[in-house]
Amino acid sequence: GNLARIYELALKLHEEVPFTVEYRSKAARGYDLLLGEKPKPRKAAEIELDPAMTAWQGFVAIARACLAQLRANEECARLGENAEGVHQLRVGLRRLRAAFSLFAGVLPEEQRRHFVDELRWAQQRLGPARDWDVFIADTLEPLRGRLPDDGNMRALTEAARLARAAAYEQAAATLDDRRYTRMQLQVDLWLESGGGDGAADTPTGEPQPWAAPIADVARMVLDKRHRKIRKLAKRFEELNDEERHELRIEGKKGRYAAEFFRSLFQRKTAQRYAGRLSEMQDCLGSMNDAVVGRRLIDELAAENAKSREVVERATDVLNGWFAARIAADSPRAVRTGRKIAKIEPFWE
Repeated sequence: GNLARIYELALKLHEEVPFTVEYRSKAARGYDLLLGEKPKPRKAAEIELDPAMTAWQGFVAIARACLAQLRANEECARLGENAEGVHQLRVGLRRLRAAFSLFAGVLPEEQRRHFVDELRWAQQRLGPARDWDVFIADTLEPLRGRLPDDGNMRALTEAARLARAAAYEQAAATLDDRRYTRMQLQVDLWLESGGGDGAADTPTGEPQPWAAPIADVARMVLDKRHRKIRKLAKRFEELNDEERHELRIEGKKGRYAAEFFRSLFQRKTAQRYAGRLSEMQDCLGSMNDAVVGRRLIDELAAENAKSREVVERATDVLNGWFAARIAADSPRAVRTGRKIAKIEPFWE
């Protein structure tokens, strides 16, 4: 029968008796128990697209790959013992959200907007766990290594770890939330029932965007992203903090697009393009870490008088650390920005 009916039934059951979905088979769960295997983080699998696909068929293949990545990391994230689990789960959510964004103009806008909003909600709920992980691993622990006898840094690290534990509780609660399961089932139903597909032609005889060849849509999407990235990268040294953040986000979307569509073009040149964008993100990462780090210590300071006192004593050290990292990364960021401005499109 029609698999979409199963998802309809699941959604109706879910409204009566909230549940979460286990995506491992019983055999896989059994072997994990027998061998004492704990869930491991999983990176995204490579996506294979056929040039004969329509835009809708290509989108379905990409969306299902993104869903597979986030589902493969749910148990690891829920367990909360491996920071990479939450990270890869958020990457899966972000890639799926990017796919809906990249295919704007191809997908029906009302449904597309609904799913983008739901994915943003899940991403924001899981964000604090990842932010605390990065702040502790990339800022506080290196600082403590440099200042082993500094009691202020030790106290700040302990406060940050408590905040991270609370963030992981929120992350686990999100995965158990009725809204999270409903979102996944709705996406499954929409993909299975051809929610973005339809008749090949409109009543006026005009072809529908989702019926266009996937390679044509890929070129259009990649070209649009590339123009935005190059426009910002050409004036990299003049960008303010807000514009550099915009460049970082655009670069991330461009990298996801290159990864989504690389099987349609020369893989090696597509991979080189994605790698260059990834390098740029790394260069801009210290600036983003500084912004996020300052926000996190502000949150700690707002909790109570004791936390505020700890933060106040450590603020000068933290500001110096962030300034030093940004100064060290800036020259490489400038060089990378120049390379990005000159990079040749691999899809032409």
